[in-house]
Amino acid sequence: MSALGAAHTKIDPDKVDIYFNDLLTVKDGVGIDSISPKLREVLKQNEIKITIHL
Repeated sequence: MSALGAAHTKIDPDKVDIYFNDLLTVKDGVGIDSISPKLREVLKQNEIKITIHL
């Protein structure tokens, strides 16, 4: 989220969704706590695709 703020573009943080691979980790600007075990598995991978919906 902080990197998005540094983009010098108008972004509504309440509409930001962030995915690590296909795992939704941030919905409407808020982190999803219940995905922690799944996120740990994703972060163990050598490569991670990060998708950000603005």
